[in-house]
Amino acid sequence: MKAIVWVERTNCNNKCPYCIVYHKDIPQAPVTWQDWVAKLNYLKPAVLDITGGEPFLNPNMVDIIKTLNPGINLGITTNCTQDLTRFINEIPSRRILSMTLSYHPSQIFSKEAFLGKALMLKNRGYPINVNFVAYPEQLWLIPELKNYFEVLHGVRFHVDPYSINPLFPYTLNQSEIDFLKQYAGKDREYRFKEAGSNKVKCSAGHDYLLLQPNGDVFRCMTLVWKDAGSIGNIFDPNFKIHETPQLCENFISCAGCDMDKVTVEVVND
Repeated sequence: MKAIVWVERTNCNNKCPYCIVYHKDIPQAPVTWQDWVAKLNYLKPAVLDITGGEPFLNPNMVDIIKTLNPGINLGITTNCTQDLTRFINEIPSRRILSMTLSYHPSQIFSKEAFLGKALMLKNRGYPINVNFVAYPEQLWLIPELKNYFEVLHGVRFHVDPYSINPLFPYTLNQSEIDFLKQYAGKDREYRFKEAGSNKVKCSAGHDYLLLQPNGDVFRCMTLVWKDAGSIGNIFDPNFKIHETPQLCENFISCAGCDMDKVTVEVVND
């Protein structure tokens, strides 16, 4: 298994206007944290990204990380609003492959407090980056924030173009697209391609899984948005992954968290 993104919970103390995750309000599976660890260790992905919601709302998150197979490379996404001192005291930085700190200006949490958490983690050697969603109402803050985090304080600032979102649709005009292209890295260039390159064979569901709080497994976040049906539940003893990559005809709407993990092959009609 190449990678799993585990949406540990949809619950979040933030209520960002552009986030579809907490609107799903998916219940937690009626199992212990040890049960989760057992299943994840059994699948043993090369990379496990733990996200949410806010995963550090789980009081056992540090215990989970400590108990996961050390051969699993760990990524964590957090909004930095929870106390991270136990995490720092008990989880060495070498255990973490990447740590994404999601900065959301629309929420009541000061830029200075957020930076303090980021610098604390950076000082301890954690591989951090600040992630920023280019939602239209905060799109034009990018130059100021990039200078603040990256230039003044040496913390990488990553821009995620606003995902196609059925609850909060928005069409960028050309000036917004041109502005955004200056700051979106190579890992997000596909957002600006023409729809003609949209049909692919995708490894999602084969060597990459998106895992929900109730244990349901989806190929990708787009299918979660569409309620398009899971491929099973991780706690079902008969659960199986796809044997081969599957056809996708809506690749342009792929969420960044999925796109970072899958392998795709363009299908020529």
